[in-house]
Amino acid sequence: MNIKNKVWFKTALLSISLVLTSASAISAIIPMMLNQLSGVSSSLIESVVTIPSFTMMLFVLLSGPISSRLGKKNTVMLGLLLVVIGGILPMFTTNITWILALRLVLGAGLGMFNSLAVSLISDFF
Repeated sequence: MNIKNKVWFKTALLSISLVLTSASAISAIIPMMLNQLSGVSSSLIESVVTIPSFTMMLFVLLSGPISSRLGKKNTVMLGLLLVVIGGILPMFTTNITWILALRLVLGAGLGMFNSLAVSLISDFF
């Protein structure tokens, strides 16, 4: 591996840990969501911040068996795909049910590679 690829590899590997903080990043726009989704209760809208934690806990437990079947790299890639789906698609809907479902998908993706983020760093460095 040449030096340029090493820098990109290190950046990509460390960026996985940065993605783990994305679930709570939405808390800043809760007031805007309250204005946009006027017919929805505020407690349901506020659960958008906490609901990914439920599937994250479940998939942290399942990430071991998943990574033993798929491998660490494929598990991280699948988790990142779920994070992209669950993180971007809620921008295109005003249906609270879809928003909450996609937040569950986001949590599942984060849970898949949460435990692998640290182990991958120790595997390579």
